[in-house]
Amino acid sequence: MRAPVSRTVAICLSSVTATVGLALTACGPLESEPAGSSLGAPTATEIEHPDTRPGETWPGGTLGGYAEKDGVRVREVAGSGSSGEAGAMDGRASEGAAAPTAGESGTSDGPAEPSDPGAPPVDNNQSGGLEGGEVDDNANFSEFLDYLDASLASYGDDPMVRPVDVTERHLIHVTDANGQRVPDATIRILSGSDGETEIAWGRARADGQFAFFPAAYGAAEDKYIVEADWDQLAARASLRREDAGVDVQFDAALPAAPSRLDVAFVIDCTGSMSEEIDRIKETVTTIAGRIGQDPHHPDLRFGLVAYRDAQDDFVTRTVDFTGDIQAFQGAINQLEAGGGGDEPESVNAALQETMRGLTWRQETATRLAFIVGDAPAHFYEQAPYTYDQAMTDAATMGVKFFPVASGGSNPIAELQFRQLAQFTLGHFVFITEGGGSPVGSGGSDYHVDPQDFQVQSLDELIVRLVRQELAAGDLPD
Repeated sequence: MRAPVSRTVAICLSSVTATVGLALTACGPLESEPAGSSLGAPTATEIEHPDTRPGETWPGGTLGGYAEKDGVRVREVAGSGSSGEAGAMDGRASEGAAAPTAGESGTSDGPAEPSDPGAPPVDNNQSGGLEGGEVDDNANFSEFLDYLDASLASYGDDPMVRPVDVTERHLIHVTDANGQRVPDATIRILSGSDGETEIAWGRARADGQFAFFPAAYGAAEDKYIVEADWDQLAARASLRREDAGVDVQFDAALPAAPSRLDVAFVIDCTGSMSEEIDRIKETVTTIAGRIGQDPHHPDLRFGLVAYRDAQDDFVTRTVDFTGDIQAFQGAINQLEAGGGGDEPESVNAALQETMRGLTWRQETATRLAFIVGDAPAHFYEQAPYTYDQAMTDAATMGVKFFPVASGGSNPIAELQFRQLAQFTLGHFVFITEGGGSPVGSGGSDYHVDPQDFQVQSLDELIVRLVRQELAAGDLPD
């Protein structure tokens, strides 16, 4: 077991109206901290939440190639089992798809259509269907590293596995002058030697938190500079290698951010997944209704990436984000389990569609992806995109992954899914055994302690996780 690093540095920035400019006010122990920067100290009512931000290269929506179909935008990549041209390994949309239109670059075209206010809530006491549990591997980080070490020792040489070094972790928290968490702030990690070389950048999650794993970006410095930007506000702090993390605080109070929510379902549609697909068909509208009744009343959009494998009739079928829940339900209703053959599936192609095909909102939003499958990512020699790239794309865009491992997923699938969740600060979700009991029939097929999770219906579990994300920024640290 590794002893966790406990030291955290905290700084805040205060503006000074005199000609000397800005002064750095220490909120915790400092050692040669850099001078802070800010563009004044506007009040909360003067600050606007930006739609796009300079200097950000946004991966979402860059594949293009959508065509309108049944009220939604659809993009399909054909497999070798289709009469159409296969595009599994090069990311091309199927032949005949429309060319990209304005607004497909990943920036918002304007407000999304409102979700259906009449969608009925699901009965809270309904217990039918699939049941599952979930664990947060970042909350039990030392145990996760032990699991990761053991799994990589057993499977790390398998070409399907993409090892990512997360042993050095720094958690960055962004707050405003009132200590309120700042969701979706832009975070930049700069070289500590010159303060100008950018190592990584990304968006904070809903709770104002960003996870920096230096080795994942090829960095191994003794000191870094952390910059946080929010419209007219900027703050920076020093981060040393021995620090568990850093708190970066703006010198003004921020208004409540508009509640926008993008939820993507990424679903394995091969033959073994019929029960999961049927359950999702039955509950998408009711899940949407319950999320819509959350006190935050989010502007909700759903997106879909269905996937099979290269030899099937399609590799991926993507439905872009839409606020028309009934049209999205119609797209979900068309899903059928089929194909497959060998065990691994085109998870990598599905994640490429998820991160670069779907047009995630670039303006302030909560972004979540539920990846439902029972097989690991297939290794293809010429694949242009692998799941470790999806992890860094998700960090860039502030997307949390919630992989949902169906019953019987093999150890490589579990390893890949847990990597996806841990790197993006999401949770590993799994369908349980034994009629929902965490004891008796073993609880789950995965390397999780039965004492670390509680069983819920899968519908309830998804709604709870979404609501936790919507509420993450409500309370001050």
